Amino acid sequence: MLKDYEIEQKKQEIYKKYGIDHIQKLACHNDADGLTSGVFLTFVFKTAGVFCPADFGKWPIVAQGQEIPPDVCCDMIPFDPNWTGLAFDHHPGHPPEDQRKYKLVWGNVPTSLVVFNTFKDVIPVEQRWKVAVGLVGDGQPELIPNEVWKSTPTLLEYYTRPYEKYGKLTFSSFPIYLSITSAINAACKIPENWYQAYQVLRKASTPYDIIEDKALLAAKEMVKTEEARVIREANPVNVYGWLKLWTMSSKFQIERTLAFRAEEATHVTTLVINEETKRMSMRGPLAELVCEFLNQNGVQIHGHPGFSGGTLKEDQNAYQVYKILQKLKI
Repeated sequence: MLKDYEIEQKKQEIYKKYGIDHIQKLACHNDADGLTSGVFLTFVFKTAGVFCPADFGKWPIVAQGQEIPPDVCCDMIPFDPNWTGLAFDHHPGHPPEDQRKYKLVWGNVPTSLVVFNTFKDVIPVEQRWKVAVGLVGDGQPELIPNEVWKSTPTLLEYYTRPYEKYGKLTFSSFPIYLSITSAINAACKIPENWYQAYQVLRKASTPYDIIEDKALLAAKEMVKTEEARVIREANPVNVYGWLKLWTMSSKFQIERTLAFRAEEATHVTTLVINEETKRMSMRGPLAELVCEFLNQNGVQIHGHPGFSGGTLKEDQNAYQVYKILQKLKI
């Protein structure tokens, strides 16, 4: 463990290397990996403001009225390559260095681990367990560093809840490390509610501070109710035996969860389109192949192997996407 003066010395080296010594405005992807990355960055750089863009990677690159662009972003591809900030990310598809103005710190692991590995020496030891939130959120708990398991064995405990079934008392139990992400992601699915998840995550001293937070538990129940409604009303279409298209409508950002659950249940690559928000999410082994075809046909959707997402343009709709997918031949 570094002493205080050594940490300060390391920070000065970081400030010199990355060309910034503070963050005026930090942009985070509104999910567990993005928020964890952002929380870690605030322990490295003094940060004046944090926000989650309404659309993935989109913000003005020059001030528009009182809206100023971020100077740092994490877990996103900046939509405009002329943005001049600093990005931390793991998504493929960034322009080559000579075709963008922003600096990029990239890794082939979730962004929370990219930031963790880059700045571990100056991230407080008592905060490092939070990398598990980002890694589990991105479906890669096997990447949780050995030192985190050792420093926070609480992650390996089982969270147990009693309930009655057919008049008999029984118990459900689930590993803590797999339980800490769902409430964070649930809060992010409710419009304009990401900051609640961010605050809880940043202030948490132990994993229990997350899984027992009353506001996050209430968010989970709200999302659970909405997901149940959408599932009851669902009529997904199998475009092919290997590709499912699910069109739904909700104010909540639940398309990611529905795509994951559908693919997990059927082992069929699934694209979910939320007609109310025009957001899309896809899960499955053929996600990259479908993404490539959709982008070639004017539908903007990006991601990484097995996971992708995007937003339809104002003049696009789910039926048009369906007609495009009908032309995809393998």
